[in-house]
Amino acid sequence: KIFNAYEYDFLDLTQFCDADHLTRLAQTTSLMMSTEELHVLRRIENKTIDELDNLDDYHISQIIRSFTKSKYCSGYGSDETFNKLEEKIITMIDKFDMKSLSHIIETYGYREQGSPHLHKKFLERVSKNEEALDHYTVANLLYYLMYTDNTDEEIWTQMVQHTLNNNDKIPVTVYTPFKMSRFYMLHHFPELD
Repeated sequence: KIFNAYEYDFLDLTQFCDADHLTRLAQTTSLMMSTEELHVLRRIENKTIDELDNLDDYHISQIIRSFTKSKYCSGYGSDETFNKLEEKIITMIDKFDMKSLSHIIETYGYREQGSPHLHKKFLERVSKNEEALDHYTVANLLYYLMYTDNTDEEIWTQMVQHTLNNNDKIPVTVYTPFKMSRFYMLHHFPELD
């Protein structure tokens, strides 16, 4: 009901948004978890393409994350939009922190989208990462590796190490990819058990 009360304000606001306001609007729309915001999301998507040259790593990761979480997490966004975002992501892939990049990586994995070059860049960035990863980031990367049917033992070993090096308990909200990945690894790498 809140969304309905401000729906026309959101529609009008979209045309005047700069990169920061566009990102906030995308986040707000995804948090409302309504199935009625499709026309607002469409305007956000169109404005994202218009503002593409002005978007930085934060804007791109948060807009993609917002599209992913929209419509009760069923996702939103056309293939064309994600293709245009891909070019920008490739040019600035080293600017993303791993947590933000993990949301982008997971999204392209579950959408089964992205060029082989993009996926190669994703895997290069993941494999050269030396910073400690939290469970949420590892969960996104595990999903991606399973979505893309990755069998690179070195990257999987790296994910196991990140999990073991984290002293926190795995939150229930992200337990599923850890459990699923165990079965995945038993199938592909039985010697790792």
